[in-house]
Amino acid sequence: MLTYTHPICSSLPCRFKKGTNVTVEFTFKPTSDHVELYHVVYLNITDIRQNFSGLHNTIACPFIHPVNKPQDNGCPLKAGEEYLYHLQIHIEDTFPRIDFFMLHWSFRDRAKEIDAICVELPAKIIA
Repeated sequence: MLTYTHPICSSLPCRFKKGTNVTVEFTFKPTSDHVELYHVVYLNITDIRQNFSGLHNTIACPFIHPVNKPQDNGCPLKAGEEYLYHLQIHIEDTFPRIDFFMLHWSFRDRAKEIDAICVELPAKIIA
């Protein structure tokens, strides 16, 4: 389903520092066409799923752009074309310190009931 480059973090586990901004950026090529995509972003902490507040179930399209046309909105997406996803998020000071969790980041095509992209990475939130 996915070919992507530019991992979300440079080494694993990803380290997210409280009170800082994190840039999430990667390129990908969907294997099928998609009209509209929604974020599915959550932390899996010892088999407990915690949705990422403010991002989960929001439209991903404004943050997706064709690599060769960065001024254009990415949706609809065409199979085989390369897209750049770019989003900056703030890791709130109020987030708890978490030594280990799996970060699930996907784009859901609700019409087709499939994920256009899915990435899971080990991560931690540090003080």
